[in-house]
Amino acid sequence: MSCKPNLFIIGASKCGTTMLHDLLAQHPDIFMSSPKELWHFNRMESREREEAYLALFREGAGFAIRGESTPIYSETLAFPHVPEAIHRFAPQSKIIYMVREPFERFRSQWAQTLDNGHWARHTHYDSIMPTTFQEAVFKHPPFLLSSMYWTNIQRFKEYFSDESIKVILFEEFVSNMERTCADVFEFLGVDPGFRVDQGMARQNKSEGKSIYNPAVSWFRRAVPAGVRARLPVGLRRRVRDGIVGMAGPTFDHSDLSKEQVTEIRRRLEPEVSALYEYRGIDDDPWAFFADGSSVPSAR
Repeated sequence: MSCKPNLFIIGASKCGTTMLHDLLAQHPDIFMSSPKELWHFNRMESREREEAYLALFREGAGFAIRGESTPIYSETLAFPHVPEAIHRFAPQSKIIYMVREPFERFRSQWAQTLDNGHWARHTHYDSIMPTTFQEAVFKHPPFLLSSMYWTNIQRFKEYFSDESIKVILFEEFVSNMERTCADVFEFLGVDPGFRVDQGMARQNKSEGKSIYNPAVSWFRRAVPAGVRARLPVGLRRRVRDGIVGMAGPTFDHSDLSKEQVTEIRRRLEPEVSALYEYRGIDDDPWAFFADGSSVPSAR
């Protein structure tokens, strides 16, 4: 009995993949990986790595659908080999690609990356994120490059048929999760009448996120929890405040200028237009073509 995954949820970061992952996991015929993001196909493949990867799905061998949700798989400009690697590994797989209005996603991505510390260390990319929002949007792959949705879809269409790819707008998903899940269940060939419990799904919200502090992380690694617990409360507080107060980089959160917005719209207009056509969308739900000069406000 196969335990290979046959469902891959992809999409630019902050498009709702975490919540959809948790909602689909409630279905009795669907097994979703834990952890959610496995980052297997964007890395160099090896037999040992593949064995460890498959081990995460052994419990799902009896399920009709076995899935994982790694947003970075959608970044085909940074990782062009991923669609072919997934197809070579599991050619009958279904692909769910989640997308979101770009400008709103940029702001959410910025908060997320400040929180997870990708500005302080290399992760999956050759460079770290710049410390200014404007520069990050243009230079760090998870921003503008990840929003080239149609380019990314085309890369997957080279290996998977349209019947195997489903594109979901984040805005449609959050406005009616029950209907979206029913559509996804039908797409996956499982009971579409199953009712999900929306309250059981995690929401990776931008609100409440803080800026990652490398010094705090170093202290936690260097000093065992048991040792920290034995320190007098007053001393612990002084140490904590001293570490938190250590000088770090200065971040520039300035929003995009009108000129930058115009340039982004120029680059992404063909992407959004083709995406709308592919989805059969006749209007402009993102108001992307409403006004090419104004700076989209945060919603």
